[in-house]
Amino acid sequence: GDLVLFANRGAWITALDAATGKERWARFDWSSWIEWDGVLAEDGLYYVGSSDLRAVRALDPAPGKAKWETDVLGWAWGTPALTSDTVFIGVAGPREYVTKHAAGLVALDRRTGAVRWRRPVAPGAAGYVSGYAGSVVVSDGVLVAPNVHGTLEGFRLQTLTPATRAVLARALGDPGPDQLRAFGELAEQPDWQGVVD
Repeated sequence: GDLVLFANRGAWITALDAATGKERWARFDWSSWIEWDGVLAEDGLYYVGSSDLRAVRALDPAPGKAKWETDVLGWAWGTPALTSDTVFIGVAGPREYVTKHAAGLVALDRRTGAVRWRRPVAPGAAGYVSGYAGSVVVSDGVLVAPNVHGTLEGFRLQTLTPATRAVLARALGDPGPDQLRAFGELAEQPDWQGVVD
């Protein structure tokens, strides 16, 4: 397109004119670091996470306005991974902080930003931060996520089992089949792990 988008640890998301380098717009995220740039997708939206705002958002790059913004309950430092209908993000969280954080992996509806599912990670006793601080990737139906302990984890994206459907039905007040299909699940444990040197 005609814009160059970038984000930074100074809490700014900026759009420059690709031809002239002049700033078209800048958005300040209230001291919420943006550790990694977002991803500009084929739908024309810029998907990006941030730290203290605990948010992932889909921005329309032309005006720099959010189409949606979702609180993911933790530091969304990495670049999100996208499929045709889902935004995946790894979330990190400290044991104690000004605001409560809940580390884990989160899947969002790409159209609305609604949380489809969350795989929480318990706060670690040994370290200050738990969860996933880096970027996640989806490849061949596997969500790959680096955890804060230096282990790369692979989770096969699955369809709902009857037992999970029953749990969701109880939790969501007996939703219909279309609402249940909007959810996916991850295995309780990674399908594989590898130490990152």
